Amino acid sequence: FTAGGAEDETSYVWTLDNNTNFQNKNLTLLFTENQSEYHLELLGTNNNGCSSKKKDTIQVHNVPNIQLDNSSSTTVCEGEPITLTISANGEVDSCSVWTGGVNPHYLNELKLTMVDTPNVTTKAYYVERLKKHGDVLCSSQKEFNITVQNAPKITIMDHGYRAGHICKHSEVHLSVSGANSYKWSTSRDFSTTISQTGDMRHTPASNLSSITYYVRGYAGNNFTGCSKLDSLTISIHDLPLFTATADKGLVCENETDILRTQDAYESDEERKIREYIWNDGTKNSVYEVTVGSTTTYRVTGTDAYNCSYTTTVTVETREHPTITIGGDENICENGTAHLTASGAGTDGTYTWTFDNEIIGTS
Repeated sequence: FTAGGAEDETSYVWTLDNNTNFQNKNLTLLFTENQSEYHLELLGTNNNGCSSKKKDTIQVHNVPNIQLDNSSSTTVCEGEPITLTISANGEVDSCSVWTGGVNPHYLNELKLTMVDTPNVTTKAYYVERLKKHGDVLCSSQKEFNITVQNAPKITIMDHGYRAGHICKHSEVHLSVSGANSYKWSTSRDFSTTISQTGDMRHTPASNLSSITYYVRGYAGNNFTGCSKLDSLTISIHDLPLFTATADKGLVCENETDILRTQDAYESDEERKIREYIWNDGTKNSVYEVTVGSTTTYRVTGTDAYNCSYTTTVTVETREHPTITIGGDENICENGTAHLTASGAGTDGTYTWTFDNEIIGTS
């Protein structure tokens, strides 16, 4: 307050609520008492002893109250959202301005997502609350410290032949590390849990072409503390398909036959078979065999995803006939010998040779 309107030689006396005297032209007051109204009186006296008084009433308005409502927490896990809400306290016509690490935010509510914090740390956010009383704008400030707790850093490992891929009807084997307790699920909301350990084994339904596994790792035991979500999608491949055939399929004992495979997906680089293995370990798509007796041969084809299919081919054999020759064993010079062969069966044929020349068939 500044007194004026009189000669420079005038002296002034300020009186506040009839009991406080200040003798100065300028008066500065700090109102800290919980009182809404003060009465201020100014007495001015000049060198001639003449005086006059001026009275005024000072209305003191409370500064806006700043406190968080019961739903707000100042501790949050890294990567998780947090909402700071200033309690209204009946001050519906007040406005809050948030600063500190954020652009000015002119709402009573501040929503944040705490990410990329290298260590457990504390971040400060400031709020100023404004409230207008007529021509007077009252304000207050407060600092809130948010404690950001680190989430665990988890790593998923795929123990399959080819990471991210399996064959139909096969088992998925995944493991995770970096936390103290875990939950696995095939749904992001963990409506169902398929494992609660660091090691997960699961066989997907045969009608799926892919499946996503979600794992949440917790910093504490028994699924407590800050957590981290990670996922891995597995592609599910059909089994390869091929046929195996024999060139003859029926041979005499100890004769050879050629076995061949035919890939159903030969033109498909992703699905075609990369390796064939026969039951004796031979690795080839064409296999020559000597057949002593009727034999079934097994062959397995494997593709790029280690998916395999096994089929068989059978080669039948026939025994060699046991034949005998009967007839004239002694004849006269220039005579004719009559020989008879038997043992080839009713449908058999005989070929006669003499000095390695064929002389007849019957």
